[in-house]
Amino acid sequence: MTQLQTSRKLSGSHYNRSFLSLSNAVTVIFSSDESGNGAGFKAVYSAWKLKPVELLGEPGGVVQSEAYPDFAPPFTTQRFIIQCSSEQHVHLNISDFDCHSDDKLVFHDGPTSHDPILQAPCGSMEPARLIRSQSDSVYATFVTEDSLGLSRWRFGYDCVRKDGFGDEIVIL
Repeated sequence: MTQLQTSRKLSGSHYNRSFLSLSNAVTVIFSSDESGNGAGFKAVYSAWKLKPVELLGEPGGVVQSEAYPDFAPPFTTQRFIIQCSSEQHVHLNISDFDCHSDDKLVFHDGPTSHDPILQAPCGSMEPARLIRSQSDSVYATFVTEDSLGLSRWRFGYDCVRKDGFGDEIVIL
C-alpha cells in the first residue's frame, strides 16, 4: 500500500487556508465526531500547470524571486538548474532574503530535487549567505503557498573551478 503524506489537517471553525498539493493528485479523508452538529465540508480546487524548470547554463548570473524586489505572489513555484562544466562547482551568494516560514526555498547539491540539500533557509533566522556545491550543478526550488506575499530573495551564482584556480576571495 502506498504511504500517503499529509498536506493539511483541517478542522471545525479553524481558518482553513489554501495549500498546494505535493503531487498531481489529492486524497481527501473526511471523518465526523458523530455529534450530528456539523454541516459536512466543501472543498474548492483548481489545477495549475507549473512553469518548466529554468536551465541556467551561463558561467554566472543573478536569480531572483518572481516580482522581485516586490514580494512574490501567493502560489508561486520557481525551479532552476544551475549547470556548470564538469571541472567546476557552483558558488551561490544570497544578496537579499526575506522568506515567510510557510514558504520553501531549497538548494540541492545536484541537478534534481532528490539530491542532497545544501540549504533550505526559509524559516531560519539568518541563512548562510555563501553556499558552495560539491557537484557541477545546483537544483533550486521556491514554492509559496498562501503566505500573503511575504517572501522575496535574490542570489548570484558563479561557476568556479574545483581545483581552486580562479576561485574568488571572500572578504566579509
